[in-house]
Amino acid sequence: MANHLLMFRNHDDAIEEHEVEITAPGAEALYELSNLDDGEFSRQLNHVIDATSI
Repeated sequence: MANHLLMFRNHDDAIEEHEVEITAPGAEALYELSNLDDGEFSRQLNHVIDATSI
């Protein structure tokens, strides 16, 4: 789902060929994340990267 969200945010045309199984909690997360402005999305993404040591 993370890859799908990044493709959506980047307006990637390949999203049409990308399949993802979305559960109810996943759909809620996707809705919330896709409605963030670019700055807040980047801040939250960086927070996850820092927290997971990626």
